Amino acid sequence: MTETTRRAADDIDGDHKKSWGDNYYYYHRDALDTQLGYDDWAPRLYNGYAQFDGVIKNTVLNVGRFYLSHQNTFQLDGADASVKLGEMVEVYAFGGKPVSYYYDVDDDTLFGGGINVKVMEQTKVGAEYVRLDVTDIDDDYTKFRLDQAIPNGNLVLAYTLLNDAATVNAEGTYEIVSTGTILTLKYEGLTDEVDYENSYVVNPLTNTLLAESKYSKYEAGVYQAFLKNFAAGLTYETKAVSGTENFDNRDYSRIKGKFDIYGLPSENTYVSFSVDYWDVKNTPDSDDNERLQYGVQVSQKVGRTMDVWAGTSFSRYEYDYINDRRKDSVRSYYIGGQYQPTKILSLMADLSMEDTEFYDDVDTSLDKNYTAELWANIIF
Repeated sequence: MTETTRRAADDIDGDHKKSWGDNYYYYHRDALDTQLGYDDWAPRLYNGYAQFDGVIKNTVLNVGRFYLSHQNTFQLDGADASVKLGEMVEVYAFGGKPVSYYYDVDDDTLFGGGINVKVMEQTKVGAEYVRLDVTDIDDDYTKFRLDQAIPNGNLVLAYTLLNDAATVNAEGTYEIVSTGTILTLKYEGLTDEVDYENSYVVNPLTNTLLAESKYSKYEAGVYQAFLKNFAAGLTYETKAVSGTENFDNRDYSRIKGKFDIYGLPSENTYVSFSVDYWDVKNTPDSDDNERLQYGVQVSQKVGRTMDVWAGTSFSRYEYDYINDRRKDSVRSYYIGGQYQPTKILSLMADLSMEDTEFYDDVDTSLDKNYTAELWANIIF
């Protein structure tokens, strides 16, 4: 089996071949245009690999550019092989280069492997080790995971170790079938400091390697279906930081609410309302510590060949790199549709508008940003 996903794009707004930061307009509006090189059609290959399933007995081999599908989902140029050792055990190994469309990763490598064991019918355990050699930074990244099925639910326990910094994750889901109620509990804790020596801020693995202080985060939620066409959810989340705080790692409390409507006014209609309240500890980079955000999403299937959607969402903050400040109030509106007349052809159009305070210090005419996307997908 082979799979390929690619794209090509041209810069049509007059800032063709400008360097990063050449002017305010390019800096803010055309971040996605920047490439490793200035190709007219900015080609990118997202997936392009060959899969050999069973060519070697009990083995699946992927070669090319792909996302790992084990405990980590790094995008990789390389190879990944999984071997089943009977019905209970699977081992795998992978290696290659991390993928970036913006930065030079010629000297970076990523390799590792893991094992999954079905201990009992309802119990699975897995372990994975990754070696990250990233521009003069060498990191050991290890994960352990336990999955336990229970009647009407499941439990997950995970342990992650980045060099000496460990993270513990635990979560559980349980459904009360008689009432259509789903209960969720989650915990995440960073038990050691991750220092800046483990960070390389312009690398594809940035989110893995960011510096952070010790913290504990708790979440509890309930989702209730009722009257056949309705469901509502409520979630409470809180985070407590025990070390040095910064904008991305500080104390907060959060309440999330959701109200969904299925099959009204027509069978194939879905409407979802959301509200999100944050009470966050102040930092020099934020204007205030309370924020209420809300959104709505509507989708409709029209016959068997077309889907349409519309909605609005609110982003709590964006970051102004020029002034090194966080900006509030970023609301997006969107509308779109997808038409698939045959099994091999799909056409999509999506229009969005962003209304933001992000550019107030630069040019107020940039407050509203419009994006149009047109896609033609050939499926084979």
